[in-house]
Amino acid sequence: MDLADFMSKGLVVKPPAEFISPSVDYDLLLGRVIETEVYKEDVDVGLKVEHLHRGVMVAGGSQDERNATNLKIIFEASKFSWNYLMVDTRNQLRKLVKLNPETRVYPSKSICINPLDPEDSSISEYIPLLLQLFQILWNLTDRQSICLSEALRSVYEKYENATPTLEDLRNALITQSSSKLRSPQERSEIEGVIRGITELLVSEESPTINGRSTMPFGDLTTNPTIIEITSKDRHFSSFLKGLMIIKALATDTKRYSIFIDDAEEIFKNIRFGWKTQQVYFQEHLTGWVESLKGMKVGLHISTSLPRLIYDPVRPLIETQIFHKLVSSEDIDAAGDLLGLEEHAPGIHSNKRERLYQKTYLKYLKEGEALFHRPDLPTGFPIKIHYLTPVSSMPPSDQEIKIRLQELYPPQNINLTESLPSTMLERDLKNESEHAAEILQLLHEYPQLSSTNIVLSLKMEVEPEKIRYLLEKLKELEYIKERLEIWKSKTKRVYSLTLKGEQALKEYNESKH
Repeated sequence: MDLADFMSKGLVVKPPAEFISPSVDYDLLLGRVIETEVYKEDVDVGLKVEHLHRGVMVAGGSQDERNATNLKIIFEASKFSWNYLMVDTRNQLRKLVKLNPETRVYPSKSICINPLDPEDSSISEYIPLLLQLFQILWNLTDRQSICLSEALRSVYEKYENATPTLEDLRNALITQSSSKLRSPQERSEIEGVIRGITELLVSEESPTINGRSTMPFGDLTTNPTIIEITSKDRHFSSFLKGLMIIKALATDTKRYSIFIDDAEEIFKNIRFGWKTQQVYFQEHLTGWVESLKGMKVGLHISTSLPRLIYDPVRPLIETQIFHKLVSSEDIDAAGDLLGLEEHAPGIHSNKRERLYQKTYLKYLKEGEALFHRPDLPTGFPIKIHYLTPVSSMPPSDQEIKIRLQELYPPQNINLTESLPSTMLERDLKNESEHAAEILQLLHEYPQLSSTNIVLSLKMEVEPEKIRYLLEKLKELEYIKERLEIWKSKTKRVYSLTLKGEQALKEYNESKH
C-alpha cells in the first residue's frame, strides 16, 4: 500500500480512556459492554423495566443511529407489556410493525385527539395544564394568559353537555377581542393568541387536533401506538408533542412511555437574553417530568444535541444513552450527566495515565454509546445490538393503510361533509351504528352491566370500543349509570334516558 495514500486517509485512534463497566441485572437487553477494564470478555447489558418510568434520553450520533437505538428500546420494552405512544415526523418508527404485530400506526390525519377533552381529569384540573402548554410554546404575556384562561372557562361552560373543540376556543377568543370594553393593547394581545390557534387550525395536519376525539387518550396506550405527522410544520408538531404530555398527565393510565423525537421542540433550553417570563414558563417542564414519574409514566426523548434540552430537565431523565458528540458544550453536558472524569489518574491500567472519559465521546463508532442507568453512579461504553428489521425499509403507506383497515378501522375525519340526518349520527359520526346497537340492547334489556353488554355484542364490536362508546353515550346523556346492590355486592348498570330513547327511534326510522 502506498504510504502517502494511507496517511492521506487518516487514522482515527480512540483516546486511552478508562471505564469501570459493572455487571448488572437487566430485563431489556441493549447490547454488550466494550473497553472494559475488569472483565476478560464483554458482558451483556441493558435496562430494568422499573427504569422506564424514570425517563430515557437518547442523544448524539446520526438520525439513523438514534432511530435504531430508540426502536431497540421500544421493542424490548414491548416484550414486558410496556407500551409506547409515539409521535413520528419521519415515518421511520412504523418499522416496529415488522417487529411487533400489535403495533398500531395512525398515518397523517387518520386520528383526532381533541386538545380540549379533559380525559380523566376535572375541567378545573385540566385548564391549568392547557394554559401551561400554550405558555411554554408561545411565551404568552400576563394579559394573554388571563384572556386564554377566561376563554377556556367560557367554552367549557357553554358546552356543558359536550366537549368543546379548538375551533370553539378560537371563536371564544374572537368574541373577547371584539368587545368594546377592551383597549387596543388588549385586543392586539388577544389577536396574537388567535393567530397562533388559527395557524394550528389551517395546518395541513389540523384534522389531527380539531374535532371530537376518535377515542379516549387512555386507549392509545393499550398497544404500541404511532401517530404520524409531517415534519414540515414545527408550529404544529411542537403543539402535538406537548399535547401528548398534558394528556398523559390528565389520564389515569400507567405503565407506558411517551416517545418524543426532536425533543428540543418542547424542552428547549434557555439562552442568555431570553425573556424572564419565558424562563418562568419553562419551569413548568420540570413539574411535568416529575409528575409523569410519580404516575409511573415514562418520558423517552431523543435529540441530536444534549445542549438543546432544558438544563433542569436533563438530570430528571435518569437513563442516558449518548452516541458520538463533537462540540465541547455537548460533551460537557453529557459528561456531567454520566459522571465522567477527564483528567483524573487512571485506576486499573498503567498504560492509561488519565481517564479521558469525556474525550472518548468524540471517538465513538456507529452503534457505540456511553450508557448510564438510574442505579449506577457513572456511565460506561456499550455496543448496541440492533435489530435486523431496523435496517430495512419501513412499510409503505399502502401496507399501513391496509393493515389499519383490517385491525383498527380508521376514523374518517372530514370537516366539510354534510351534517348527518339523525342526532345519533351527528354526535357519534362513524360510530353511530355501533352506538345504536348498544342503545337497542338497553331498550330491550334495561339495567345491563358493561360486562353483559360486552358479552352480548362482542361478536360485532370490539370490547374496547364498546367500553369507549358506553362512556361517550353517558357523556352525551343517551344513557345513565347507577349502582345496583345485588347479593351484598354493588355493580354499575346502564339504562336509556329519554333522550336515548328518542335518538334510537329517530335512527331506526331513518334506516327504514
